[in-house]
Amino acid sequence: MRLISFVAAATLGLVCVVADADVTEENFLLRTAGDLCSLCSVRQDDPKAIAAIHFCHGYALGLDHYGEATGRVFRNRLFCPPADMHLTRDQSVAMFVAWCRESPQHMSETPTDGVLRWSMETWPCETPAQK
Repeated sequence: MRLISFVAAATLGLVCVVADADVTEENFLLRTAGDLCSLCSVRQDDPKAIAAIHFCHGYALGLDHYGEATGRVFRNRLFCPPADMHLTRDQSVAMFVAWCRESPQHMSETPTDGVLRWSMETWPCETPAQK
C-alpha cells in the first residue's frame, strides 16, 4: 500500500495497445513494463478487468513490501517523494498509466525498471548543486 501511496504502482507496449486493446493472457506473464501498463490501464468492460487491476495493485504492493524488507534502497536515493504525500492506489495507478502513455520508448523495459523510471521522473531527488 505504501508503494501505491507514492509509487503505485503504479507498464507498457505500444501506446495504441495501452489505450485500445483488451488485456491478453500474455500480459499476465509480466515480461515488460508494457504488460504492466496494459494491466493497470484495463478498461472496465474488459472480460479480464477484475483480475488485471488486482494484479496491477498487487504488483505495486509487492514492490513496496520488497522495498520495506530491503531497507527502502530506492526511496530517497533514486526517487524522492514528498514525505507528506497521500495518494490512493487508484490515483497512483492513474499517474503511472499517464506516464506509460507519454513514454512508449520505455515499454520494453522490465516492469520493475518501468516503475522505478516513472518514480524517478515523477519525484526526482535534488542534486547537491540544487540544495
